[in-house]
Amino acid sequence: MNENYEKLDKFFKIDLKIKDLILKTKPNEKTYDTSGAIKYVDNLIKELDTIKDYFFWVIDTYNMSPYLKDVINNSFNEYNEKLLNSNYDYDRLTRIYEECILRMTSGLEEKLQNDLFGYNAFREEVESFEKCKTINDYLHAFHFYLVNNENIFQAMPIVDRKMNKNDESIILFGKENDLSRDLFNKYPVELDTGEVDILSFDDHLLMMVRDVGHALSIENDNIRVSYFVPKSCNIEKVNKLKGVTKLDPLTSDMFSPTNGELVCKKEDFTNEIIDFISNVPTDADSYSKSNVYNQNKMC
Repeated sequence: MNENYEKLDKFFKIDLKIKDLILKTKPNEKTYDTSGAIKYVDNLIKELDTIKDYFFWVIDTYNMSPYLKDVINNSFNEYNEKLLNSNYDYDRLTRIYEECILRMTSGLEEKLQNDLFGYNAFREEVESFEKCKTINDYLHAFHFYLVNNENIFQAMPIVDRKMNKNDESIILFGKENDLSRDLFNKYPVELDTGEVDILSFDDHLLMMVRDVGHALSIENDNIRVSYFVPKSCNIEKVNKLKGVTKLDPLTSDMFSPTNGELVCKKEDFTNEIIDFISNVPTDADSYSKSNVYNQNKMC
């Protein structure tokens, strides 16, 4: 495997470590006393330093804006100050845990979807990260930034390649597994979906489909597929996608992003993915009746 693959694989392992730390650092009322609270705060500050080092590694590894370190430092200094001023009170520590570590900030997902989607020449990483308020926010932002970056995909080792009917590439990157190989072999060259990148790891795979949707994150254990559609060329068709977060036709337009999740059996995986991709609307669907109202509304 090449160095780029090893770096991205390391990120996903870091991602799991931080998620585990987030769960383990929740205050426990059953074991709470003053001495335990002091130990809890001391340990949490150490864990925060570890998490910050992980975040800095991502920034350095992927040549992200150095200013992001200042943004993150300011947040972590605030976390530490709140912990040290908590008087080791259980309710205050619980509130700090929720407000600084656990919660997802309202509006962050929409900001990431608008600024950091794949095949986007105007990615605004700084503005998106400035929206982050919690550890969970930052972790999600880093994850979103990486899995929606076609340059990272295309720096991976190529396992196999074929061309679709429009002479656009369908590429399998990374380290193939049974699911990724089957998906690549059966992916129809007749589908008019633009370039297709499949990035495979031992236990999960990522997928970017240029003209349809981006960053299908597929976990092998339960065949749980998380997806993101950067623009809703046809709201009626988007709202029929399996597991989608439905859009309101009265307040959304063709530039509204959305996401969703679907679960399928392993033996149905390839057919489910191909069926899903074939039903995501493209630019050709933009002028159907379901979108006329929204386009008129915008004028």
